Amino acid sequence: MCGIPGLIFINMVGILVDLQLPKLRWNSEKEAIKQNLNPLFPLVIGLMAGGLVVLASFSLGISMLGTALGIFVLFTLINIFLYRLLVTKGSGWLEKIEG
Repeated sequence: MCGIPGLIFINMVGILVDLQLPKLRWNSEKEAIKQNLNPLFPLVIGLMAGGLVVLASFSLGISMLGTALGIFVLFTLINIFLYRLLVTKGSGWLEKIEG
């Protein structure tokens, strides 16, 4: 149950990266897939976020239930912020790509 906000977080970060750094110029399909570093950024951000959560959990000495509830609330709040950012700014960023 606590993994769902984390997955949504990674996907929203991926959308943000694709809107900010689109890879639109390529000569072959192979180049578009193999030379595109955009999937790497959400992966690194997700690993850092997960590492920070684990570090905070161990350093604060919170119980497993408290950690799960904290992760759920934290990532839900971050997702709400990212969703609002995508809704308000995303269409403008997409228009820049298309134009």
